[in-house]
Amino acid sequence: MVEKTGTFRSYFYKVERFDEWQQTGTVKNSQRLTFVDASGRMLTNFLPQFTRAVNKQQPVILIYRTGHRSAVLTTHLIEQMGYTHVYNVRNGITRWISDSHPVTR
Repeated sequence: MVEKTGTFRSYFYKVERFDEWQQTGTVKNSQRLTFVDASGRMLTNFLPQFTRAVNKQQPVILIYRTGHRSAVLTTHLIEQMGYTHVYNVRNGITRWISDSHPVTR
C-alpha cells in the first residue's frame, strides 16, 4: 500500500488529536480530522465532518499513531456506514516514520 499512496494522496486522513499531530507530524498532503478526545471517546462532530468530506465510494486511507484506533474506525465505516474503500495504515504513523517515509510538521 505504501507504494500506491501517491494515487490517494489527497484522500489520506490523519485522525489523531492535535497534540499527537505535533509530536509525530503528518503524511504529506493528508487531511487532519480529529477522531477522539484525550479520553479516547469519539468526538460528536467527527462523523458529520467525515461524511461531509468523504463520499462512500471515495478511496480513503486512515492513519493514527499505532493503527489501532484507525483500524476500529475503518471497520466501523465499512460495516456500519457503508463505505466501500477505506484502508488503515497498519502500525500507524509510528511505523510510517520508522520505515523512513516522509512526514511534514
